[in-house]
Amino acid sequence: MPKKQPKNAYFFFMLEFKRHQEAMGRRFPGGMREVATAASEPWRSVSAREKQRFENMAKAHKEQDKKHGERYTSQGKSLSEVAREEEERKLREENKKKTIVKLIDDAVQDERLVDTPWYIMSFNYFTKEISHVKYYPAEVGITRFSIRKGITKKYHCLVNPGKLPLGHAFTAKDHGEKTHKLPVPPNALGESEFDTILVQILEFFTEERSSRDAAFPVFVNDPEMEMCESILRDFCEKSELEFDLVKVLPLTFFFQKLVAAVFKVYCDEESKFSFAIAQSHLERDAYDYHRGNGCQLHEVDDVNPHCALSRPTRWAYYIIDQTIGITGGRKRAGYHYPKGCIIDDDDNDSDSDASEDEKPETIISKTETRDIYGEGLMTDTERFTEISDIKVCKKEFSDDELTTTEVLTRGKRENDTLSTFSSKLEQVRRANNPRPRYDYETDTTLASRFEDERSYARQEIAFNVVVMIVNILDFKS
Repeated sequence: MPKKQPKNAYFFFMLEFKRHQEAMGRRFPGGMREVATAASEPWRSVSAREKQRFENMAKAHKEQDKKHGERYTSQGKSLSEVAREEEERKLREENKKKTIVKLIDDAVQDERLVDTPWYIMSFNYFTKEISHVKYYPAEVGITRFSIRKGITKKYHCLVNPGKLPLGHAFTAKDHGEKTHKLPVPPNALGESEFDTILVQILEFFTEERSSRDAAFPVFVNDPEMEMCESILRDFCEKSELEFDLVKVLPLTFFFQKLVAAVFKVYCDEESKFSFAIAQSHLERDAYDYHRGNGCQLHEVDDVNPHCALSRPTRWAYYIIDQTIGITGGRKRAGYHYPKGCIIDDDDNDSDSDASEDEKPETIISKTETRDIYGEGLMTDTERFTEISDIKVCKKEFSDDELTTTEVLTRGKRENDTLSTFSSKLEQVRRANNPRPRYDYETDTTLASRFEDERSYARQEIAFNVVVMIVNILDFKS
């Protein structure tokens, strides 16, 4: 185990320098490495008397370590500091869970559990710096939904993070080719002003949620928590706003507690929907290749699952699917499940007569004007899933023999489901074009003919074998 380098006088000067600079509004996103560079010039002008003060601080710290017998990790971090960071992490996670429980409890008390809007966010990034956990964003997508109305609005914006750090160009290109396939800087698309994006996001949050709370809750899939917090923190720093303005909360825990609350309110019983079940639903990704979930740039088969707009849309569909049936609500294509899915459920009705005001809307950043896939951009209505014309209702065809044309006409008139429609068509095809069937026990003529053909084939094979043997013998002689 490498020995930890002792903290010298310059280290304590950096700490004091950092406190003074941050008090005046300066930020150091590069961490202590950036502080070390910025403090080098002021350190040279420090008097000998002041330097002696920092020397005494370093000496006292060294004596304290010896007294307590401090131990360190292989990265040079003290074990006490590791334990403290772990406790802080657990405390943050516990506070986030309490926030989720309070949000759902408030919705239940206000009798708005099925009408409360929730927000799911996802990012794509080009590369990240592991030293101080900094991500360079490429794309952001947010979905707003409620249990009753389904997905009502989306926000999407491509992000241009500017110049990447030295040595990260290949990493960004390789990561992009494996995931989002967006052009990497300096050819990146989208908005380069982080404060503009943050203002758009906050405006999107405040449309249906009250701004009385100190922070806006947004749910993020657990593996993306660190990335989303890092990027939002950069957005807030660029806008000179506090990071606490947005609360990033774990999606899986919210999913579990929301289903439990729906069961409690509508069934008056405890839910058996565990955290592991919620996690499996989010990881299953049954809708990953459905069109209409993501942005227009990613509407191709091999890229759509990686779109930052497609992911929160699919997660919202999974949550709605596990809750709306309990509440007795009706599903509509494009709102509660992707357009193009066949949902055979007696309780569901894709309400094709819904008003235009109820149709979902997609907010697209104005910077998304270039199409790298060679297609023009589509309108907001074309980009999002529309209400399906197929009504899902329980109707049956009569048992009378129908032609294919009659089935098509009646199916269109009675608005039958597509699955019932297809099954009846198959029955008509089989009735009009029956397969030839041969009963070898009763049709002796046909059976005897097949037997004669097999006998002739055996005779021909035997004759060929005899000819081959004779030829071989003649050749040897």
